[in-house]
Amino acid sequence: MRTLKYFILSFIALMFTCICPQLLPAQNLQGKALADSLIQEARKTKSDTDQVKLIAKAARALISTDPSAAMKYADSALHLSQQHKWQKGIGLAYINKARIYNATLNFITSIANADTACAIFKSIQWKPAMGDAFVV
Repeated sequence: MRTLKYFILSFIALMFTCICPQLLPAQNLQGKALADSLIQEARKTKSDTDQVKLIAKAARALISTDPSAAMKYADSALHLSQQHKWQKGIGLAYINKARIYNATLNFITSIANADTACAIFKSIQWKPAMGDAFVV
């Protein structure tokens, strides 16, 4: 009886995970549409750190489709982070710039930006991001 109860609950959970993502259209945005959505959200946000995070996500969304626009957003995130002296945001901007340069086959500049990001992440002791900088 107990096994049947767990089987039914597992089946319902499986069905929910299969159906639910299709009901959430915001989850399906990619590329330019996702970047535009994130930028609109950043304009509404009052917190500077949240703005930087959203702009950095927009840059990351455009890396494969529009690297020049992605670089514009990464530079914007870097400038805003530097203005507010937010080290984590500066590191996120540099890691995005490294990804963009990597996508445009400018490997030397990519490595330099990843190294800068890693140094920043090391200074704030954010180990997962340090690992991410090594993988660019």
